Amino acid sequence: RGEFSAGAIALKSWKKSQYLRASRWLGLYDGLTWQASSDLEKQDILRRLPHIDRSRVKLATNLAAAVVPIPEGTSARKAGEPLRICFLSRISPMKNLDFALTALAHTRADVVLTIHGPREDLVYWAQCEAVRRTLPSNVQVSYAGEVEHQDVARTLARHDLFLLPSRGENYGHVIQEALTAGLPVLISDQTPWRDLEQHGVGWALPLDDPSAFARMIDAVAAWPPEQAQAVRERARAYARDKANDA
Repeated sequence: RGEFSAGAIALKSWKKSQYLRASRWLGLYDGLTWQASSDLEKQDILRRLPHIDRSRVKLATNLAAAVVPIPEGTSARKAGEPLRICFLSRISPMKNLDFALTALAHTRADVVLTIHGPREDLVYWAQCEAVRRTLPSNVQVSYAGEVEHQDVARTLARHDLFLLPSRGENYGHVIQEALTAGLPVLISDQTPWRDLEQHGVGWALPLDDPSAFARMIDAVAAWPPEQAQAVRERARAYARDKANDA
């Protein structure tokens, strides 16, 4: 479930490296069959556990949720209004909210970021708050709390862009949900969603350059209404194809 990704291993890395060394010495995982949700995750498993039998790592992708109707009450952004960006996830170092905020510091467009999700790590949340206080006046940030599952689609659809620079996802259900709601997505390249730009529905960028994320945000903010609407329709069509993949 993504625990062997580079981003996950980097968090509390000393403890994890010692555990992996001990587990290998004790043979804790001998004879197990491993399930990976993507080829990317399969390679992560084999990289961290090079001694296991490769044939016992099975690839079985996650199932995408069915595409739901566009929620009522959603409206397109009008000319001159700020770009509405949504971050919806657990608030923890793995989801990299502080990176998202740092990227926004490089934007030139007027943007409004709404953060949704449980504050799992209050120390990390305090770090994010410190970054938020340094942001320029063209960036407005608010925390809107947790979202019940039945309200996720409606919440996402009220925005123009989904932002999740996660350190790693073995799948990323919320990315599928954002696309289903008609949002282009701006994410890291540490997920299986690697063909977004090819389909014209978003970008998967490396995490070594926050300003690259900012440039994409500025580009989306400059879209005329007809282009934004076309991307929304492409995002939903892409999500529908994923949901219907045999």
